Amino acid sequence: MGEEDHRLGPIGDAPFCQLRLEPWLTSGPAFPNGCSVQLSDAAPLSLLREALAEELGVQAGDVTFLEGSRVLDAATTVRDNGVSIADPASNAETKLAFAVAGHPWVREPAVRELLEAWRDEAPRWARRPPLPDAPHLMTHSVTNGRIRAGACTAYGPRVSNEDAHVCSCDWAVLPATRAGDATGDAHASLFAVCDGHGGTWTSESVGDYLADVLRTHAQNCEWWDKAARRAAVQEAFLTLDRRLDEEGGSRACSSGSTCIAAMIWPCGADEPAGYRVMLANIGDSRGLVLRRGSDTLSVTRDHKPDDPREKKRIRAAEGYVLPADPPQPARLDGKLAMSRAFGDMQYKADRARRQDAQKVIAVPEVYELTAELGDTVILACDGVFDVLQSEEVAAVAVRTIDLQGGDSSDAVNAASTVVWSALQRETQDNATCVVIHLPAGSASS
Repeated sequence: MGEEDHRLGPIGDAPFCQLRLEPWLTSGPAFPNGCSVQLSDAAPLSLLREALAEELGVQAGDVTFLEGSRVLDAATTVRDNGVSIADPASNAETKLAFAVAGHPWVREPAVRELLEAWRDEAPRWARRPPLPDAPHLMTHSVTNGRIRAGACTAYGPRVSNEDAHVCSCDWAVLPATRAGDATGDAHASLFAVCDGHGGTWTSESVGDYLADVLRTHAQNCEWWDKAARRAAVQEAFLTLDRRLDEEGGSRACSSGSTCIAAMIWPCGADEPAGYRVMLANIGDSRGLVLRRGSDTLSVTRDHKPDDPREKKRIRAAEGYVLPADPPQPARLDGKLAMSRAFGDMQYKADRARRQDAQKVIAVPEVYELTAELGDTVILACDGVFDVLQSEEVAAVAVRTIDLQGGDSSDAVNAASTVVWSALQRETQDNATCVVIHLPAGSASS
């Protein structure tokens, strides 16, 4: 049975409502195209959550159901959640979305609450001086007239900066329609943060090669098809990792890098004005998408060795996980604090195993969602998230953007304030942040 035909249930007793569950974010290998289920009209969503969690191999508490961007209450029925149920006689299915993560990807009111608390004044640690008075913050900004992006990086207490980043507003022209008509092509942008460890070679190489490798795979796939473009991005990451292995020698063996990448392109002419945002993540750098209209914050999943899904693969590859001993994190083979990365070839040396079955892999989790005009995308390394919660990072960024009043430098000022805040909170690592603002009235192919 193909992924598009996956079915669950029936769950509970008749009468049933026919549901179609689709991933809110394309995030994993389990039926990314959705599944169908028969759920009793009288059954709470918690029963469906338990069944779906068992299929996905996750905890029930890691599953969230949504209608649009509204989070549903799992303790009550679909109908009691205010969802309009399709007539069973018509064989039509009622569509719901689901999100799955080790921590909630959808955090509804938290950013709004912080912004309200900071309405008159930001916390002391978030009050950045003018950039000329903070020369240790290295910045640059880019724009293509539609979207605005800014990057900031700082050494922090380290003697070298192993971070790298990518900011390309005019990255690629992608085939957005099956007909191949050039008028339907999508002009896409690419942004990324790469957090190196064990030296700078891998992170700098990823920063140098990522745009070209992703462009080649994206332009040679059926980009208009969601599953095809997801597969193309995953294969691009693996292609880049093989290149690092071939060119790096001992440098690729002893050094590695996370990567959180964002590909952004305008929605099609037959869709509401906005952008498609695809996030691809390996390691513990993180991507956020703040949707201002619905007060929802989407957060990618960090790849840690003690995550049950990661630990299963590590053990199958004859590795082991040293448990966390706070403040020390869990470590793969007692050394590496992440389970997915570019490079780190010493953990990928079993030539009898596929690239996606090694102790450390470079297969990204891919997330895709629609961003509305006015939304903000934020990418940052763990030097930021070690000392700031995702909600704090989002609130700092959008508060700065709001104070700029639509100024062309709003994104770079937001990224700088995030990095400044991490330094004030005494991060012990390099700190890098990229902020992409999608201002109202900006979308155009």
